[in-house]
Amino acid sequence: MRECRGRQAGRGSMAHSGFSGSLTSPKFDLAVNMGHPFLNRTVDGFLKIGAIGACKVAADETFNYLHRGLTSATA
Repeated sequence: MRECRGRQAGRGSMAHSGFSGSLTSPKFDLAVNMGHPFLNRTVDGFLKIGAIGACKVAADETFNYLHRGLTSATA
């Protein structure tokens, strides 16, 4: 039998496939200048938390809407 990289061909050899990639989150930098570094960080934090909360509510409402099965034909 013909050997392939130290293994016998046709016996115990499996096809190998792979996937390589990377996932990065979108970056959104907003410069807030309220005149004091602590106040700047506080306002920036509230804006980020508000954006995350709005995205969560939108995702929850979309899931509930789709889960109930309401479409324009049944509404």
